[in-house]
Amino acid sequence: MRPRHRAHPGTGPVLFGLLAALLLIGPRGQAQDAPAGADAGPAPVVLRDEVDLRVAKAGPGGRTRAGDWGGILVEFRDSALEPREIVLRLTGYDRDGDPPEYDRVVVGDPERARTAWMYAKLPYPENAARVTITAHEAIESADAPGGLGYRAGRVLGRTWVDSTRLVAPEYGLLGVVGSRDFGLRRYATALTSSIECLPLGHEHTEVVTGLTDDDLPDRWQGLLPYDVIVWGRGVDPTTLGPERARALIEWIRRGGHFIVVLPPVGQEWTVSARNPLSQVMPAMRVDRRENASLEPYRALLTLSRDATLPRDSVVHVFTPAPDAGPLEAMAVLAGPDGGCVVMRRLFGDGMVTVVGLDLAAGGLVASGTLKAEAFWHRVLGRRHSLESYQEIHDRDPDQKLSSAIQQRAITDYDSDIENVIDRTGDASKGVLLGLVVFALYWLFAGPVGYLILGRTGQRSHAWLAFVALTALFTAAAWLGASALRPKHTGGNHLAFLDQIHGVAEQRARVWMSVLVPTYGDATIAVGDGGLAAEDLIAPWSPPPPVAAGGGFPDNRGYVLSARRPDAMTVPVRSTIKQVRVDWAGDNGWGTISPVRQPGDLDTAAIRLVNRDRGVLSGHVTHDLPGPLENVLLVVVAGQTDVFVTGRTPRWMPSHVYTDKVDLEKWNPGQPLDLGALTGGTPRAPNGAWFDKEALIGLPRAFTGQQSVRDANPDDRFTAISFAHMLGAPEFIQMQQKSGASPIVTERETHGLDLSRWFTQPCVIIVGQLVQDGGAPPAPITVNGKPLESKGRTVVRWVCPLDPAPPAVVANSP
Repeated sequence: MRPRHRAHPGTGPVLFGLLAALLLIGPRGQAQDAPAGADAGPAPVVLRDEVDLRVAKAGPGGRTRAGDWGGILVEFRDSALEPREIVLRLTGYDRDGDPPEYDRVVVGDPERARTAWMYAKLPYPENAARVTITAHEAIESADAPGGLGYRAGRVLGRTWVDSTRLVAPEYGLLGVVGSRDFGLRRYATALTSSIECLPLGHEHTEVVTGLTDDDLPDRWQGLLPYDVIVWGRGVDPTTLGPERARALIEWIRRGGHFIVVLPPVGQEWTVSARNPLSQVMPAMRVDRRENASLEPYRALLTLSRDATLPRDSVVHVFTPAPDAGPLEAMAVLAGPDGGCVVMRRLFGDGMVTVVGLDLAAGGLVASGTLKAEAFWHRVLGRRHSLESYQEIHDRDPDQKLSSAIQQRAITDYDSDIENVIDRTGDASKGVLLGLVVFALYWLFAGPVGYLILGRTGQRSHAWLAFVALTALFTAAAWLGASALRPKHTGGNHLAFLDQIHGVAEQRARVWMSVLVPTYGDATIAVGDGGLAAEDLIAPWSPPPPVAAGGGFPDNRGYVLSARRPDAMTVPVRSTIKQVRVDWAGDNGWGTISPVRQPGDLDTAAIRLVNRDRGVLSGHVTHDLPGPLENVLLVVVAGQTDVFVTGRTPRWMPSHVYTDKVDLEKWNPGQPLDLGALTGGTPRAPNGAWFDKEALIGLPRAFTGQQSVRDANPDDRFTAISFAHMLGAPEFIQMQQKSGASPIVTERETHGLDLSRWFTQPCVIIVGQLVQDGGAPPAPITVNGKPLESKGRTVVRWVCPLDPAPPAVVANSP
C-alpha cells in the first residue's frame, strides 16, 4: 500500500496562491482575453533545448536487436552562435542500478544538422522501455572518464529510443544492400503474426532489404546483430568510405558472413583498385560470360522442373589465382561444366562469399522461380523448409500438420548463462555460517544455558553469562565473516572460444561475474587498450523474466566510450559485476591443432579419405590449459549432389557425420586418432544427432523426460553451436503427446552459429573445458592486473578441408 503524502503545514497559502494564479492564466499558458483596448502584455516565454536532437535510425535501415550491441544514428543541431564541443550520451541499463553512460564528443554546428553514431549494449524492453539520449555541455577535463578529454556538464537537449520497437531478442537478422532481395525474403516467413518462427523450423529471421552504403554504421559493433549481409545491385562499393569499410571488414573478421552478388555489368568488386573491400575479396580470376543461359544451373536456382529460366543472362565463372593461399579462394558451388560460380574466402573468423550468377535476371524473384531452399540454403548453411502456413495448409488434406504447427512454445537454449556464472556458492557459505552461529547462540543463551546454570546453581549470574555469550558469539561471527570474506579479485565465466585452423586469431565471447572485494571504483578492461582496439565490454543483465536487481542506495552512473567501449570504470561495493566481453586476438590461450607424423610429406595433416563414409586420416591434439570434456566430432564431407526434386529436401544439403569422442577427458598433449575414430563400422550420412540428441533440454511436456532446467545445460551449449541445423520437431506426435512443439531460440548467443560451415568440406570439433582458476579465454584486467577466473569454456575448432563443390545433376535419380 502506498504511503499518503502529507503537505507541509506552511504550504496551504502557497497552494492557494498558485491555484489563484492558474485560474487567471488561460489554457496552454496564455493570458485571458483582455478588455478591448487593453495591453495584452508580453507573450509567455517558451524554453527550447539548446541542441535539437533526433533519432535518425536505430541500426542499419532502422533495425537492430534489443538486448544486444547496436548502433543509434543521432541527428543533432546546435543553436550556439559558433561551433563548440558537445557530449552526446546514451544511458543504458545495469541491473545494479548504476546506469552505464555511453559518451561521445562531437562538434555542434549552428548552420546545419549533423549526425553521429552512438553504440551501446541495448537493454531488453522489459528492463527499460526507453533508452534516453542526451546532449551535454562539454567541459574539458584531463581525467575525464572513458579517455574522452571532456566530461558532461549541463543538459542541452534530449531524445529517446523506444526499445519495444527494436527487433525482438529471439530473432536473427539478415541485411541486403541494394534494391533486390534475391529471394532472401523467404527467410522471414512466419507462422502467424503472433508466433513468429519458421512454420516448419525454429528461429525467425528478419530480412532488412533496400540498405544503402549510408545505412551502414562506422563501427563494427553496429553490425554485430547481423549474421549475414548480402551486397547486391545498385550500390557502388567504392562510395563506402574508409570508416564504414573498416567497420565492415572488422565485422567479417569477427565472424560475419559477407556475400557479394556480382552485377551483370559494371562490377567494381574484383577489377577496381578503388574498392575499399578489395583486401577481403577472394583471390580469383573472373571470366565474364555474356548471353549465357541459366538452364544448366536450374538445379541450383529452383525446385521446379518446368519453370522458364533466362537464356540471355550474364554468368561470372571464378578460378583461383595462381598465388592464392589455401583459405583465399575456396569453390563452394559449380555448374555442370565444373566452372565455379560461388567462391569463398575465409577472413579471420568470418567469410566472404562471391556469387557469379545473376540472381535478379529475367524476373527470377518476381516470378517466384528462384527458391531460397535451392540456392541460398547451400550458401548460408540452412536446412528447413520455408513454406508459409498457407502453403502447408493447402497441401495438407486432413489438416493434421497445419493444426499441429500452430501449437508452438519458445525454448531458450541459452537461458542457463546466469546459473553458470553466478557466485551463489560464495554467498551461501556466509548464510550458512550466520545460521549456525545464530542457532548455537540461541541454544546457549537460551534453554541450554539456562539448564547448565540451573544444574550448577549459578542462575543468579544469568545476566553475566548472557552478556559473555553475546560477546563470544559476536566475536565468532566477526571472525568467521572475516575468514569467509573474499580477499582476491576473481571471476566466474562462461565462454565460447572459436579457432579456424590456418588463421592466427581466435574469437571469444565471455559472460562473467567479476568479484572486486573492495569499495570505490574499479576499471574492468578487455584487450591491450591500443589505438586499434576493437574489443567490447559492457555490463550484462540476464534476459527476462529474470528479476531486475534492487540496486544500491548510492547508485551512480559510470562512463563508457560510445565508439571504443573496451574498458569501464564501475562503482564497486565488495560485490560482483556481471559483464559481457567480445574479443578477438592472438591464440595465446591454446588451441586444437593437427599433429604431423614424422616423415609425412603431405602438407595437409588431416584429409578426407572416404567421402561416402566420412572417414578421415590424421591426428589432432591440443595445448589448452585443461582437459576437454563432452567432445563432439562433426565431419562435413561436402554438399549432396544438386538435382531438381520438385520439392523441398527434407534433410540438410550436406554429407554430415557425427561422433561422440569416447574419452572421459581429452588431456592436453594427448593425440586423437581421427582415422580410428571415423573408420570403424561402415556408416552412411545421417542427421540423427541434430534431429534427436541435439534437441536436449526441452520442457518435460515436449520430451516426456526432463525439464529445461533439469537437463544438463552443457549439452545445449554444444547444440546451440549448430542452431540452423537443428531438426524440426515431430509436430503431430508432439501435439498428441503434449499439445505443443518447441521453438528453439537464443537471445544471448546470436552470431555463434557454425551452420555456415556445412556448405563446404570441413572438420568441426566441439568440446568443453572446465577451469578452477587461471586466465580466461579473453585477456580481461581489473585495475590493470590480469584477472583470474574459473568457469566453463565451449571450445569450437574448425579445420577447412579441400574444396569439393557438389555435382549438378539434370534430374533427380
